[in-house]
Amino acid sequence: MKGEMELIEQILQTEINIFRAIRDGSALMQHMEDFYYISLLETVRSNYQTVASSRKLEEGSSQS
Repeated sequence: MKGEMELIEQILQTEINIFRAIRDGSALMQHMEDFYYISLLETVRSNYQTVASSRKLEEGSSQS
């Protein structure tokens, strides 16, 4: 029974923290930071693939 009460208390505190984050805007800020980071990674990955493929084309044309 004691373990169940501790679990319920932890769940309650987690829910309270989530609602506080939503209310004060920090949840949105974290979401925006995550979205920015993901977008940045995708852009860098895309540019890296473009550079790598153009280098392969340059190497292929210089060997001909």
